[in-house]
Amino acid sequence: IMSEFKGTKGKWRIGVLGSVQNERGEFICQSEKSTATEEENKANNLLIACAPEMLEFIQRIIISEETPITLRKQAQELHNKATE
Repeated sequence: IMSEFKGTKGKWRIGVLGSVQNERGEFICQSEKSTATEEENKANNLLIACAPEMLEFIQRIIISEETPITLRKQAQELHNKATE
């Protein structure tokens, strides 16, 4: 059983000043100043921006009968973790 994602729906992208925005340009989140390098911050934001698409992919893995059961179980665990 898959829980529904309760976060902002739709595709996300990198916005101004390293923010992550939805496809309508609405703010999702922004990296705080940290000890990470500019390159690390960019990589972190790119990963965050891909999260909705990765979650959709995980859902397809879970429901596909072609996916080995061990991978479906791992995908279900990740999905549960992301949708708590």
